[in-house]
Amino acid sequence: MNRFPEVSSVASLPTDERPRIFRNIHLFALLAVGSIAVTLFTNRMVLTDAAYRALLPDGGGSPSQLEQTIAAMRRWESLGLLISPLLLLTRVAFHALLVQLAFLLQGTQLPFSRVFRGALWAASVTWLGSAMQAIWLASLPPGALSPEQLGAMPGGLTTLLPALNAVPDELVLLFQQITVFDLGWVLVFAVALEGGGKASAGRSILAVTVVWLASTLSQWGILLYLSGM
Repeated sequence: MNRFPEVSSVASLPTDERPRIFRNIHLFALLAVGSIAVTLFTNRMVLTDAAYRALLPDGGGSPSQLEQTIAAMRRWESLGLLISPLLLLTRVAFHALLVQLAFLLQGTQLPFSRVFRGALWAASVTWLGSAMQAIWLASLPPGALSPEQLGAMPGGLTTLLPALNAVPDELVLLFQQITVFDLGWVLVFAVALEGGGKASAGRSILAVTVVWLASTLSQWGILLYLSGM
């Protein structure tokens, strides 16, 4: 007679059906709170009034114009803070849909909830990169901030491999978008999807890598267009 039927029944369930301490809604809530925290930290510790004076052309004009501009930027910051959970949900769901499509093209069908959960775990790596970027920017003198520094991510290819800066500017712009956190995003997403007898390691890595490449190249194309290259 089994004295522990609950333990036995749980152990016999497929991986996807076993109870989880952290469900998708819990993971999303943690990520949303973390994103808000990083945004607040950036707004208060990085984008100070002194930083805006250094970033604005000609110091922002007259004192009254500068105050009006900073006040407008603060309003935009508040709006960005309010919609940051919605932006996070949109980005994670979009990546999950693309990865699910990549699996379908390989002849494998996975539940969206499982792919969405993998996208949430992968988004935690992106959040870590944003947090490290905010801490690094906060360590710089306010007057030393530049638009290039605000757009730079720690662990970028051009930082780790300075020789890449010698390639044409178009490729430098691409390499600047690729960081060690991108590799982490791919690996964590693939590991979260693997298992259950449907998603093998090879198929998981292939699906996530294809989505990452498409996303990175799309961002690169937009940056090329905006920069006029």
